[in-house]
This record gives sequence, structure tokens and C-alpha cells, in this order.
Amino acid sequence: MAIVLVVAATLMGMAYPRLHDAAGAASLRSAKQEVMASLAQARAAAVEQGRRSVLTRSGNTLQVTVESNGSQTALRGALDLYGLHQVSLDATVNTIAFDPRGYAIGLGSVEVIRLSRGALRDSVCVTRAGRLATVGCGL
Repeated sequence: MAIVLVVAATLMGMAYPRLHDAAGAASLRSAKQEVMASLAQARAAAVEQGRRSVLTRSGNTLQVTVESNGSQTALRGALDLYGLHQVSLDATVNTIAFDPRGYAIGLGSVEVIRLSRGALRDSVCVTRAGRLATVGCGL
């Protein structure tokens, strides 16, 4: 019985780092999908409602708002990516606004939202045309 326990503990000890890395990569992918969904939601709200909408990053939190009677109204609650996935955000700009045509307002040619969890890194890019990209973005 002791030999079986030692073998099982050894196998678990060898497997844990790989499982931990896989869990971190899965969390990073999930957070990236949530960033993409938030950007798509902001763009779609601008087009559907014919009003300016904004994705705001505050630390590791994203908030999507749409203009209503001269003020910004939240479409849903703030999304805390660190609380959900232990993923940190960094971006070249803190707000990305979309006009009623779905074009991003006031951006450079490409803006980057960088995601990181430990040593893992990924990014999402937004162009002035409102196009989202995950491949070829600067890390």
C-alpha cells in the first residue's frame, strides 16, 4: 500500500506543473475571448442603437457603455478579468469609442490591449475601422 501511495504521489508531483500551466493558458484564452466579446458588444451597440458607445479599461476591469440622453449608460456590469481569470490588462489607450457606423473614434492606426498571466502573454488589436484581430498583434 505504501509503495502505491509513493508512486501515486510521484506521478502527481510530475503532472502538477503541466496541469498548472494548462490552467493558466486556459484562463488567458478565456480572458482574451471576453475582451473580444466586450469590444464586439461595444461596436454592435453603437451600430444597433445609432449612438456612440465606449469600452473603458480601468486597471483590469472593462466596462461597456452607450450614449443615452447626453450621458453614458452601462450595458452590463463591469468585467473584472483579474478577479475572474487572474489576468492583467495593459493597453495603448484606456477608452475605445465606436461611432454609429461601427468605426473606432480617435484611435491611431491600431490600438493594442495586452493580456498577461504570469509568464503568459497575448493581445487583441483594434483598428480604426473597428476590426478586431488576435493574430499579428504586437505583444
